[in-house]
Amino acid sequence: MLVEERKSCYEVRPDELGAPRLRPPRTPSSPRRASRTSADIPRVPPPPPRQARDAYFACLDAGGARRAKRTLRKAYEKACPASWVKHFDAKREEDANLRRLLETRASSANASSSANAAASGAA
Repeated sequence: MLVEERKSCYEVRPDELGAPRLRPPRTPSSPRRASRTSADIPRVPPPPPRQARDAYFACLDAGGARRAKRTLRKAYEKACPASWVKHFDAKREEDANLRRLLETRASSANASSSANAAASGAA
């Protein structure tokens, strides 16, 4: 008896389905979206969390006053979720470490190339 009840639950009768849904035909003259270039798209200012982050990081880069750094940091922490603050701070630190590494590699490459040039000129 349970098996018969289950079958009746899953059976679909044609009169219960209703009329099929039809899409309107697509005509060749229907307008398509024109491709947009970046000049067509209006510039939108970044959302407040990014503005607060950018202002704080710009102050750090410029070596601003301690008081300005403190107020911008508070605004940054207030505008962004804590996880974002943690992520942006870690990303900034990683970028700074990478920049320092690339600078030391470039300076050591320049020093070795000038040493090689001096050695070949002496020979």
